[in-house]
Amino acid sequence: MTQRGSHDGRLVGDRYRVEALMGRGSMGAVYRAHHVLTGRAVALKIITHGGAYSELAAARFKREVSVRAFVGHEGIVEVLDAGQEPDGTLYLAMELLEGETFQARSSRPGFTAAYGLQVVRAVLEPLAAAHELGVVHRDLKPENVFLHRRPPATGGDGVEVVKLLDFGIARDPRQQSGTRTDVGLGTPYYMAPEQATNAKAVTPASDVWSVGVILYWLLAGRLPFAEDTPFNTLAAVCGRPHAPLPTSGGPRTQALVALTERCLNKEPELRPTDAGALIAALDAIFGPQASLPPQDAPPRGASMSGPWPPALPARTLTADREARMV
Repeated sequence: MTQRGSHDGRLVGDRYRVEALMGRGSMGAVYRAHHVLTGRAVALKIITHGGAYSELAAARFKREVSVRAFVGHEGIVEVLDAGQEPDGTLYLAMELLEGETFQARSSRPGFTAAYGLQVVRAVLEPLAAAHELGVVHRDLKPENVFLHRRPPATGGDGVEVVKLLDFGIARDPRQQSGTRTDVGLGTPYYMAPEQATNAKAVTPASDVWSVGVILYWLLAGRLPFAEDTPFNTLAAVCGRPHAPLPTSGGPRTQALVALTERCLNKEPELRPTDAGALIAALDAIFGPQASLPPQDAPPRGASMSGPWPPALPARTLTADREARMV
């Protein structure tokens, strides 16, 4: 959905004409725009300069541009251009996606665990490509998984593909991280215990935990940890076991339950090591990946029994607060 925004009509980078606001986050906004010479429609992320908080936003912005280009997988939104205006405004031109997030899709009538599992399997492909290069996403959640339909009107084939979004807080092995060791970085519902206590301690197994949270929800209809506040949620993540999943069902369901429990082991070395290992485990249960079903016809199966929690931005937590969790 687009709406009016303060940048409508503005020319950015001497080549992108802003058309409408698409969405606003904690550190910037994304607009629909077009290249004034080629006419190509793009998604244009803009970070306005000013203040200490904007310095953090700029650092994350630059990291996102660098990591996306570094990984360069078709399941990651393509970076087309990036630059900085004379007033300090940063901009990033990306391929324009048509569709909705995994979180939005899950609220539709008829959404099923079977369909959700196929989405999870698909997003593991770009995540595995990132892990192979030593990149850890650190904020994998349904809001950062996009179901994009390549529109025939722009030369697409109408097929729906899964895209992994937002590498703004990813750990990049090529760079000296600016993240303090006493800060947890991520979204509480999906954050691994080691990530909550030390953002620099993350490994690909930390992203595997986040995948495990999504799998748990697909199986149980609720999240493994969802307390009344982000702080209390992380306290539970770090200090309490989750409710066990039911073990009823056929052999494949039981195997998926066992895999999900492995993903949610509080000891990272006891989880599948990375997204590639998780792909192998899922394919051993269900067979190789198949194409996603059509957008308007999710597969048959039991509908999910509960909604995702409210959208939360990635957060940071200082060491003295974390010390009280455990």
